[in-house]
Amino acid sequence: MSNGWNMKHLTKLALSVAVLGAIPAQAQVTGLRTSPTQEETAPTREGRQTPARVSPVRAAGKSPTGEGLDGLKPETAGRIGGVNLEVSGGATAADPSGPGLNVASPPSLKPKFQAPWGCAERWPVSTYENHGPNQNSIDTVKRDADRKQIGQFLPVVASAPGRVVFDRTFATGAKEQERWVFIDHDNGWRTHYIHMEDDGDGLEIGRRIGMGEVLGKVSNTGVDVTVHLHYGQISKVRKSAEELAALPDSAWRDIYWDGDGLRQEYNGKMIETHKGNPDMWGKWGDADAEQIRSLNCANQQFIHWFNHGDSNILRYNPVSNAVRINTIDPDGSNNVQLYASGNWGTNWTHFVNFYSFSNQAHLLKYSFATGDVEFVRLSPANDGMTTVSEGTIYSGWTHWEKMRFGGGWATIAYDSIHGFLNVDKINALSSGFENLLKTSVRKGYTSLVPYEQGSKRYLLAYKSGNGRAFIYQISPDGDDKATIAQVSSFRPGRDWTHMELLQHKGRSLLLGYNSMDGSARVWDIDKDGAGISNGRDFDWSPGVTSLTTFYHDSNAYVLLYRLTDGHTQKIRLNNAASGFTVRSTEDWANGFR
Repeated sequence: MSNGWNMKHLTKLALSVAVLGAIPAQAQVTGLRTSPTQEETAPTREGRQTPARVSPVRAAGKSPTGEGLDGLKPETAGRIGGVNLEVSGGATAADPSGPGLNVASPPSLKPKFQAPWGCAERWPVSTYENHGPNQNSIDTVKRDADRKQIGQFLPVVASAPGRVVFDRTFATGAKEQERWVFIDHDNGWRTHYIHMEDDGDGLEIGRRIGMGEVLGKVSNTGVDVTVHLHYGQISKVRKSAEELAALPDSAWRDIYWDGDGLRQEYNGKMIETHKGNPDMWGKWGDADAEQIRSLNCANQQFIHWFNHGDSNILRYNPVSNAVRINTIDPDGSNNVQLYASGNWGTNWTHFVNFYSFSNQAHLLKYSFATGDVEFVRLSPANDGMTTVSEGTIYSGWTHWEKMRFGGGWATIAYDSIHGFLNVDKINALSSGFENLLKTSVRKGYTSLVPYEQGSKRYLLAYKSGNGRAFIYQISPDGDDKATIAQVSSFRPGRDWTHMELLQHKGRSLLLGYNSMDGSARVWDIDKDGAGISNGRDFDWSPGVTSLTTFYHDSNAYVLLYRLTDGHTQKIRLNNAASGFTVRSTEDWANGFR
């Protein structure tokens, strides 16, 4: 097979079955706030929508597996708009605990930082005396139950929106080989990400970054350094990107100590390590170190599929390696857990479901860190899985999506750091890939939304950092190949952490959600890849970590899940696509993505 796929032996995986009773729905609505209806065309978060314009994508450049389109230079824009600021003094933001709740909090200058590692992962953190720039920085490393280090090459993600001001791998001196990335978050705040893998090209200075956007990989760059991420939240920074760039490697102290390292907070709460108790220090990687679970969950959604008329949801816990499968009633009003396993393996970062030619449900599992891939066949009874094949491909894909193509299914793999994009057809055995397209597009997309209109296939690609989006048309090109061409661009606004497709009553809709402030918006997706229009705004609660769409009788439903407490709601879009109603409210197990 093509695309660097290395087949391993075929294996079967016998998994136990745990069938539980239905979880009763609670009466109180707790995941949504009152949602105003707006039928008229609404402005974007940055002003009026920019008319779509046709612009062909230029040819040139390389992807990891071949020649392709040139990634254009990233756009620069003004300062971030609509960034959610934390409550002063470290207080938590309003919890979504009832209908209509919308408590305004007095703003401070500090962004509401999230953890700099993947959604739902829990990493130990600690510091020590004379830690640089001071003891308010942290070191963190992921370990398994046996305390074995398993964090090598996992993604490092931006803990708040901002702009790249420094990306250097030191060539000489005391910090030789260390890769440092600094992100400015406006209002004098900066975050440090240190010891990442040397990326070669690095991130462009000035590039706008969205919360949760991948910056690089956890590694051990430097002299005699163990695999870990050094992270700091710095205030009162003084040196500009130009001044930092002008400093030689030997001036690393001037680069490092440019600002004040204050005690760290995640999601508006100060971590125990920095509450003034030195007894929490010096526990680097220890079992009793403070554990921080990441709520940095941009674009997270559960796997949904239909099987013999049943609507099913699969979710994964990266801490316990547990997986759960629930069947949801067709109208979204209830669910029954069909399957549970606690042995799904570590460091899976992406899941894609698809169907074989015989309409059998399958799942693709992928590891960003290693490039490991598994093709899994889901049981017709939704009570188990069988591994069809295993292999290794390019590591570092930040996004995986699927689309129907040529009578079967294809995956769209994208690397936001470099702009590499591959379209690969899943073979007839549902066990590997046949490459259709190897190319490069713009860097920095944070959401990819494939959709269909008639016989045409489109890919909507969005950057939360600068609020721009582009639509590409992906077309067959004979002999099992495909072409890609940009057909429009527009501005849906910055800071949408989630972008999801809604197919509703014959209409293609785009749902945007900002997990930091709870704002949501639904747009119509225009015909022929022309862009979006007719935006309607909604006021939901912040803190939802996964949005999963599903359908019944041509109606669109959304499953909202909050991993902190497992709170779950299923909501239905009304016939006019102007508002949502709650179908059920439940409490599932927490910690899943």
